[in-house]
Amino acid sequence: MAETEDPKKRPDIARVYPESENWTPPGELDQDLKIDHPVYRKAKSISIGIGAIAGFGVAIGHTEAPWWMPFLVFAVTAAIVYRILRPRFRHPSIEDEI
Repeated sequence: MAETEDPKKRPDIARVYPESENWTPPGELDQDLKIDHPVYRKAKSISIGIGAIAGFGVAIGHTEAPWWMPFLVFAVTAAIVYRILRPRFRHPSIEDEI
């Protein structure tokens, strides 16, 4: 055997990203996302309005629904619409690579 390697020595861990002089790990970059769009700015009032319309629709359209159903429909609809109009931006992580 030309090279005598220690069989007990483990090899280095595989690297996920190539490292070079200008490489930084993901998530360490400053992400200053400025979104200047009317829908993005007014997302709160739009989502409350759509939630109110859905809640009133349940209250008026389904008189046999329990008393708490319009409030639940209002809250859930407003929360979903708000997250659709204003998504959370986050840094990429290892879960995105899997």
